[in-house]
Amino acid sequence: MLLLTALTGPGVARGQPDLGGAGEDYVNTYARPGEATQTVYVWGAVGTPGIWEIETGTNLVELFSVVRPTGYGEQSPGTRTKVLLRIHRTTDGETRVAHEMRLSELLAMPPPERPALQPQDVIEVRSVQTRTFSFQTVSTVVGTLSSLTLLAIRIFEF
Repeated sequence: MLLLTALTGPGVARGQPDLGGAGEDYVNTYARPGEATQTVYVWGAVGTPGIWEIETGTNLVELFSVVRPTGYGEQSPGTRTKVLLRIHRTTDGETRVAHEMRLSELLAMPPPERPALQPQDVIEVRSVQTRTFSFQTVSTVVGTLSSLTLLAIRIFEF
């Protein structure tokens, strides 16, 4: 049994199985009622990781709109966050990385070029913070070194 918990688009429902049902309350659903679904696994830096039953044909951008990658677009002075994703796919009993890219690259791709999700795909999402070296950082370092140099000169003059 499926209980619909929220409408997330035109006719698309996110639901959870009825707790009185078969015990699959750990599976997230993103599909219109009665449509064919496929199972994918989302791991890592997302708001809702886990097992997902998604409608066949759901694209990555739509899925990410539902699972909400954490850290995307976050920026503070001296740091920048980028979201990396990998799609692991098993073919002939061997698991390989089928696609690897930054989320910003995925969003810049024309829709027909975006990787299609297949049943049993594992989507790994990582949020990586990098330090940036800006003009503000350079000026702070130069100012600090100048102050220390002047202090050393005054100390040695006495």
